Amino acid sequence: MTKINAAQTYILITFAVISFLQTASVNPVLGAGGRDAWIAVALSLVPFIAFSFIVYAAYDANTSLMVESKRQVGRVVTAIFKALSLLYLATNAFIDCRDIISWTKIVLLPFTPKIIVILALVGIAMYLGVKGIEPIGIVATVVFFPVFFAVLFQNLLAMKYVHFNFLRPVGTTPIPSLLESMWDAWRGEGNIAFLLFLSHHTDGAVKRGKFVWNCVTLGVVASIIAAVLLATFGPVEAARLSFPIYSEVRLIQITEYIEKMDFISVFIWMTLTIVNASVMLFLIGDIIKPQSKLPVLLMGLLLIIALAIPWGELSYLAVLGEYYIPYSAWLVVAIIGYAWVIRVRKKVLT
Repeated sequence: MTKINAAQTYILITFAVISFLQTASVNPVLGAGGRDAWIAVALSLVPFIAFSFIVYAAYDANTSLMVESKRQVGRVVTAIFKALSLLYLATNAFIDCRDIISWTKIVLLPFTPKIIVILALVGIAMYLGVKGIEPIGIVATVVFFPVFFAVLFQNLLAMKYVHFNFLRPVGTTPIPSLLESMWDAWRGEGNIAFLLFLSHHTDGAVKRGKFVWNCVTLGVVASIIAAVLLATFGPVEAARLSFPIYSEVRLIQITEYIEKMDFISVFIWMTLTIVNASVMLFLIGDIIKPQSKLPVLLMGLLLIIALAIPWGELSYLAVLGEYYIPYSAWLVVAIIGYAWVIRVRKKVLT
């Protein structure tokens, strides 16, 4: 069985966190946090760092979590855990793909049938998922630096549109809303749970120091991006009211910004989404039937069907923000907690 190295594991986890924060978490985080959403993202560093230690404590190098679970607690409990893990991975794949497909269809390919965009994106992800984790790791390594420099270039080019006075006054968001925004941000950061599913596919052990510092860096970068988003487009209250605080000149600037940035954004999001979707399809197949291509192909087909179903944008965002993000955050906590218990039991029993 082919494997990836520890550096590729860090990259895959980084892609999973960044992609989910940019696509799924951004609307709930900004919606609940308002002008202070960047503070909420910064506060999410607390659970992020805490859970990074727990995830690492639950991490067992070169050991399959599912195999170890079955050995310790039996088939029934493991079957329930498998079902929850599949729910987590499948919904992650759907949300990642749906957002980038919608954006690509609207911005770059307005006259292309949606199903063509879906087949292209999911088809590449299915191909990589069937090939295995090693080709996915190679692709992620190859695109890592282009994505990194694209993000850097995008942010440097956007500086003239940033007005940090939009972040003032600070502290106007009620504490409950700020905590809700923090929890929504943690859901995206919770994709560090991927380490638990990749443990037996990683050649060599992941180091605790590097893993935790990787999480700290991701949290700091996410906080900066949230602040820049707010400083570029204004507080969420204005966004909901079609930018009423902007003058006509400001609206022209925003239009210019979107025209300059959309290609770079789509390149970044498309790359991250393809890599993430391929990882999730591979892991789904690995959970259902290791080393079998059929579950990957079937899940890819189901993903195509789900993405092709028409769903209004407003109802989708409502379900995403009100139900999926907050409740799936608890699902991630449950997965991490269960893996930690299995790891502790193994240490005690041996």
